[in-house]
Amino acid sequence: MRKQQRKIIICLLVIAAFVSFLPLAAHAYTVNLTSFQTDGITSGEIYGSGTRENGESTSPFFFCLETQVNVGVPGTYNVTETTLTDNFLRAAWLMNNYSPTWNGAYSGYNFLQTGEAVQYAIWKTIGQTLPVAPSAVITLADTLFSLAGTQSLESLTYLQSSYYRMNLTTLAGAPVQDLIGGGPSRVVPIPAAVWLLGTGLIGLVGIRRRMVK
Repeated sequence: MRKQQRKIIICLLVIAAFVSFLPLAAHAYTVNLTSFQTDGITSGEIYGSGTRENGESTSPFFFCLETQVNVGVPGTYNVTETTLTDNFLRAAWLMNNYSPTWNGAYSGYNFLQTGEAVQYAIWKTIGQTLPVAPSAVITLADTLFSLAGTQSLESLTYLQSSYYRMNLTTLAGAPVQDLIGGGPSRVVPIPAAVWLLGTGLIGLVGIRRRMVK
């Protein structure tokens, strides 16, 4: 019987490890965008709020992932959430480490310039066509872009649990824009694998007690 118990435990551990590394499943919810940073030439952080399907609040701000698609602000939109991969992970790294709301203004720059530079660097990192921007913003964006380029994608996969790509559509269903959201303030839910493993171990304890009796 002990051999059987060991086999069951090993199977549960394998299943838990597999499930915990699965990418985030798509989630659908509504987000309300309220305002955004701009100097009249380019833009930075977009501010808003929403509640994800599991009851968590979205991050209080977002960055755009497209330059050729507009999104009306203020406005309310449907969101389908998907996992970040490839250079979108570097975009998440930029948001995580340099967004002014979480990290303050970059040394030598103000809050607005920092937000615009992060947005510009995100666009550059994921290969978007770059819009016109003030020279100071471009200078900082190039610095941030270079820093992001030194990050290996393998080292950034941890960001998949706290950042996500938001595919926006109007309430009528028309595609609008893709945003990136999430961040260190997000509460990560306990994976289903943990519940599965816990349930299995409790069952094994019950079996063991019956054997002792």
